[in-house]
Amino acid sequence: IKFLEAPEPATGKPSGSTIYLAETTSDLAEQRDKVRRELTQFGHIVLPNKALPLEVGAFQTAVRDYLQSSQLSVHLIGEYYGVVPERERAERSIVRLQQELAVERGDDAHFSRLIWLPPGLQPKDEKQQKFVVDLQNSFSSHNGSELLQVKLEDLKTIIQSKLTDKAKPVVAQTNGCGPTRVYVVCDSRDFAAVEPLQG
Repeated sequence: IKFLEAPEPATGKPSGSTIYLAETTSDLAEQRDKVRRELTQFGHIVLPNKALPLEVGAFQTAVRDYLQSSQLSVHLIGEYYGVVPERERAERSIVRLQQELAVERGDDAHFSRLIWLPPGLQPKDEKQQKFVVDLQNSFSSHNGSELLQVKLEDLKTIIQSKLTDKAKPVVAQTNGCGPTRVYVVCDSRDFAAVEPLQG
């Protein structure tokens, strides 16, 4: 009776992929929210799903965990450098740290990054200018990661195409251990008809 009065919610697994949508600066908060809402509408899991820690060690641990369970990370890079976590000696912002932590996964075939710079981006301070130049000069990838400077709508289309490509089923390959065997079931009257199939 208690169960009928308050049934537990269904815990069906979402049909989409898991995406790490990196926290960004205030100038891109609206764009990030648009991307997050569209991904959620398509049935994808969007991380982080709660506030990230303020202290750098805990922040890095949380982000690594989120990235490890994601197939794709999306980083929106704006005009401002962003907040620096507590105890971060190198003065790296949360935006920069998330991007560097995503790079740690290397050329993992099951993971890729999309870094988005809005068209006409004009960084507002020296640190952000250096960060953007570093991204543009050092970016490389062997797993489909991309550095993009396109319209937001184009970014959303590219995200969906990446996720569709990753969702395609893998075609089974033979291991080269002999011919493929086929089991044929037939009536005794049809033996003559199936004899050509025997080899």
